[in-house]
Amino acid sequence: MQTLPPAASANHGILHSVLETERQRTSLTAGIFALMIVLLLAVVYLPGAWPTALAEPIRGLLWPFLVLFGAMMLYELVLRLRIGRMIAHSKLPTWLFCYVNVLIETSVPSIMMLLLIMAMGPWQAMASATPMLYPLFIFMAALYLNFWVCVFGGVVAALQFLLIAVIYIGDEAPIDGLEMLTDPSAYMVKAALLLATGFLAGFFTVSLKRQIQLSVENAQQRDHAVSV
Repeated sequence: MQTLPPAASANHGILHSVLETERQRTSLTAGIFALMIVLLLAVVYLPGAWPTALAEPIRGLLWPFLVLFGAMMLYELVLRLRIGRMIAHSKLPTWLFCYVNVLIETSVPSIMMLLLIMAMGPWQAMASATPMLYPLFIFMAALYLNFWVCVFGGVVAALQFLLIAVIYIGDEAPIDGLEMLTDPSAYMVKAALLLATGFLAGFFTVSLKRQIQLSVENAQQRDHAVSV
């Protein structure tokens, strides 16, 4: 942890806003994993509500997914408590804290795809809804209010997605009429889009941080005017 030196009250307000945003991010992320647990249980225990081709592989992965989602939800709740202590002591997290968290969270879809590959096959797993989780976690990283943390999330997602495609899809025989699903080069476009998502989230977070700074400064100016 790095303790901020004494600064103007405006800087203290910005610090508090940044930490509150980070605490909200952990709460939202924990909620996402809780929702994923609910969806998982719905797929497994609501017979007929889901196609058999989807339900059967998921049913076989019930406990691995429950452990993964439960562990990540607990991890986010522990982070929330830790950030609460940072707020109490007016401390910012280190850069390593942010990057490690983004690496862990953005790797969750990759772990899910590896599990699905073992259960249903490579191209089926890659064509599932699981890769859609990458942009979600990338944009959640925007609440760190750090441009390069967002870019890092995009890089991690793109590299992991592309690596899985090259390793597993590259060994698959072409499927008539579905050649795009078994061609690793087709996944390069998706990986490039994930990387672009990281930059887009970064530009969004720069704008968001600027708005927070302006809001805090305006509030400080109003308070000063009232006190005078």
